Amino acid sequence: MRTALVLLVALASCTPLAPPEVVRDATPEELIARVRAAAREERWGDLYEHLGAKLQGQCPKLVFEMKFPSQKLPPPSGYRVADVVARAQIDGVLPNPKNPDEAVVCYSYREQGGPQVHGSVLIVREHSSWRIDGFE
Repeated sequence: MRTALVLLVALASCTPLAPPEVVRDATPEELIARVRAAAREERWGDLYEHLGAKLQGQCPKLVFEMKFPSQKLPPPSGYRVADVVARAQIDGVLPNPKNPDEAVVCYSYREQGGPQVHGSVLIVREHSSWRIDGFE
């Protein structure tokens, strides 16, 4: 009887989980809010889900989850990319007038006593959801 109970518990723990809910970011602002929250809460897998197909094709999810937390901007700032994503000031979202499925998010970031950095992120609409497509 005890063996049957252990086997039942073991099999129950192998029950497949429901597939994760696909998050749709209907606007660039929704994408920005979700990406910043994922970075603040160190949910690297969720952050990966907001990358576009091109970027996901360049880096498997497991590799991203392992490497992203330690990625740093090049000198002179050397800021941790995750900190920039989580806390940067969003200076604006510039839609591409020639392509409504593209926009550029401009940001700036400075840590106390450090240099200010400015950058931009290309975002694209893929299958009715905004995704990160490139960095500058």
